[in-house]
Amino acid sequence: MVINLKGQVSLEFLSYFIIMLIALSFLTGSILDRQQNFNDFKENVVAQQIAVSFSSEIHNSLYYENYVAEFETVSNVFGQQYNISLSEDEVMVEWPDNRYRYSLRYQLDIDEETKIQSSQLPVKIKSQEEGGFEIDQ
Repeated sequence: MVINLKGQVSLEFLSYFIIMLIALSFLTGSILDRQQNFNDFKENVVAQQIAVSFSSEIHNSLYYENYVAEFETVSNVFGQQYNISLSEDEVMVEWPDNRYRYSLRYQLDIDEETKIQSSQLPVKIKSQEEGGFEIDQ
């Protein structure tokens, strides 16, 4: 009596193949999630660098007489434009879709909020005789 095992071998192969596909899909999902987290981290670091360097220029214009500087940085971060906002107590770098935002607390004596789009860069930052600063776009 000869038993035909070809059907059983085919089912075993198919079940192993399905298990491997499921494992591969979990692995791919995990890798993509880590990549997205890393990209978020990189964008946050770039936003932090922009905010710190911009607030440094503002600081210099407040404390040095006749200070004039041209602030220039990247016009887009990973393919997206961003805004630099100045308010009375912070310098903020944010993306229009509000996906990323970095805020740096900084006490400024300004009357109204100023928003600079990255497409408007470079801007000139000048000290004023009264002790304030001016931004020319």
